[in-house]
Amino acid sequence: MAFNHTLAFCNENKHALSNLLSSNGDMQFYQMIIEVANNEFDARVPYLFGDINIKEANVKSSLPFSFIKTLYINTIVNLLML
Repeated sequence: MAFNHTLAFCNENKHALSNLLSSNGDMQFYQMIIEVANNEFDARVPYLFGDINIKEANVKSSLPFSFIKTLYINTIVNLLML
């Protein structure tokens, strides 16, 4: 549901967002989006995966959790930018 709201917001504000994220836009705006997405991801991890131990997840996985998180967030943000 929250993702649908995000998509609707991006669609309604696509011209302003496009300008802010363009090569002539504000790079700090992009960093703010990434920060918000990271905070949102951290808040939702327990609901999505249960109460996982990040250190334990890093040991069990061949990829560190932080790498997976960064890949996921950047993929979502870049898709929204398109």
